[in-house]
Amino acid sequence: MCFILLGSPIKQLELPKITAYDQLPNQDHCTWLLNIIQIHARKMAKELLEEHKRSEFLQLKEEFDSLKRNYQKDIDEITKRDEMKTRQIERLQQELHLKDTKLQEMLIKVDSIEQEQYENDVQLVGLPELQEDMDDVTKVLKLANEKMGLNILESEIMDTTRLGKRKHKPRDLLVKFKTKQLREAFYDRRKKTASSKKISQNVYINDRLTRHRKELFYSARQLFKNNKIAAAWTQQWNVLIRRKANDSPKQVFSLKDLDEFTTEQCTKAVLQNSDSECGEHSGSVTTHTIRDYDFSDPGFDE
Repeated sequence: MCFILLGSPIKQLELPKITAYDQLPNQDHCTWLLNIIQIHARKMAKELLEEHKRSEFLQLKEEFDSLKRNYQKDIDEITKRDEMKTRQIERLQQELHLKDTKLQEMLIKVDSIEQEQYENDVQLVGLPELQEDMDDVTKVLKLANEKMGLNILESEIMDTTRLGKRKHKPRDLLVKFKTKQLREAFYDRRKKTASSKKISQNVYINDRLTRHRKELFYSARQLFKNNKIAAAWTQQWNVLIRRKANDSPKQVFSLKDLDEFTTEQCTKAVLQNSDSECGEHSGSVTTHTIRDYDFSDPGFDE
């Protein structure tokens, strides 16, 4: 006989109606019933599996949405912090710009004060040095009185100083006159004597500039050599340039004034003691080998 447990899910199955059910043999009846049970069992298993998958999907979707919300919240917070940092950076940049501007103004004032200390000085380049029978004061007097037609007394030269260590070529000579008027007379006479070739071609008379102005002048000269500007020169201790030949002179106060010309500037070598064309230094005075008033050089215009 074929038994069906009344407490099992099979009890709930809707079995198809069969005509002449009583006519089925007992064995055929059991086989038929088992087939029906297997079909419905597979159907229920499939439905249960799909329901389980659907439940897992909904759970995963809910977890994903939760993570997405949390991540979006974190992203919003990070974006907000970045915006705050960006505003802080912009504010700091503005403050830095203001401080840099004030610092540049202070440096220019300090440089002007330092330059005023040199208003009685000139710097001679190329004046012979290895003459043991004649000191530097005598050489300056001979240059001034015999070759430049001046009448300067020894007592009117307060000091002479050679710059740097002794080398194969004459070191630059700083000359301090007793008064600014003497210095200007000596300095202004250089044009007339240079044009008449009474001074040796190897001797040049320059302004004595501060370290900062020498750096500016060297950078301006580099611009001239690279055809970025028409002229660069010093006048009354100021560094002046002309962008074009017919332009008005422009005074240079800092390296930023030369940035618009986009060229590399030599700043380190100017401040180092070397034989390079950037210059040499001794103590607080920096010199350069560029001849400020080499009148064969069209870059100098005064």
